[in-house]
Amino acid sequence: MSTPPPSPAVPRRKSRVVPILVTIGGGALLAGGSCAGFQSAFNSSNALNAVFAVGFFAGVLAVIVGGLWALVRAALFFFGSDKNPL
Repeated sequence: MSTPPPSPAVPRRKSRVVPILVTIGGGALLAGGSCAGFQSAFNSSNALNAVFAVGFFAGVLAVIVGGLWALVRAALFFFGSDKNPL
């Protein structure tokens, strides 16, 4: 006797929260690390100061983008149709 084929697995729905949290967390980590690096090299005329400043503003931008992304997802979840996810 042969065994029946296994039933097809139900596909898992991808989480929409994890990428948002990773964006916000990564941006905060980048901004915090760049701020610490900038402060440690502030008194010297090191060329890395510009890199730290750019990293800080990129991290802040990532946090802002992640926050806006979370607000849009929450608005779509509560008020709009979730048939066409972002």
